[in-house]
Amino acid sequence: MKKLLLLLILAQLYACSSSNNGTEIEYSKELVEAKKITLPIDERTYFLSKSIFQFEEDGKEYLHFENSRKGMYEIVTFDLEKQDVHHRLPIQPELASSWKI
Repeated sequence: MKKLLLLLILAQLYACSSSNNGTEIEYSKELVEAKKITLPIDERTYFLSKSIFQFEEDGKEYLHFENSRKGMYEIVTFDLEKQDVHHRLPIQPELASSWKI
């Protein structure tokens, strides 16, 4: 029984040591720069939100987040293609404060 156990351990050690077939394993990855977008932030926009949501409508991509500063509560939607504000949707302060967790 001891010989069989020793044989199994030696077989496992041999399998592990010869698994790379003499080739060196590369552990590094190169980061490639992705497309950059620029979104204009004007004096009316206060970005304190910790989340931006992405959605697609009619084949166009948009980003939106809650803009809340000094009593101005709105949902701001950016058009990614034009890189500009697409729409501002005003919301009531009572409704906006109920969203915060």
